[in-house]
Amino acid sequence: MARKIIASIISTILSTIFLLFLLSIGEDDVIAVSVVIALIVFVVTLFYGVPISILIHHLTKKFQETRRRLISLIYHLLFGFAFVLIISLIVYFDHLENLTHYWNETHFYFVAAIVASFFLWLTEVIICKLAGKKH
Repeated sequence: MARKIIASIISTILSTIFLLFLLSIGEDDVIAVSVVIALIVFVVTLFYGVPISILIHHLTKKFQETRRRLISLIYHLLFGFAFVLIISLIVYFDHLENLTHYWNETHFYFVAAIVASFFLWLTEVIICKLAGKKH
């Protein structure tokens, strides 16, 4: 559990940096936007990503290492995507008649979720390798 919390902290930092590059914001707004992104990513990763990661760990126990990592990556990405899909369908339900408008409103959230999911998975794999444990 501690390994997953450490991974969530590291992945939050990596995700925030990566997403800032995607946003291409002005220098004046970097700190404010960084704090907002980091807070959102950390809270979602800690309270959604870590429990999902524990579930994924149990779902992939029976697989050998290489296959386990690949399936774990796919699950992490799918659960990240599903989280944003469910929330966005609730929040932007009235935009569904115009899918272009819906996508324009939500695409950054989908990208952010995929990025955060990937970095959570990656940091867990690296931490496990450094600790000499199976992922």
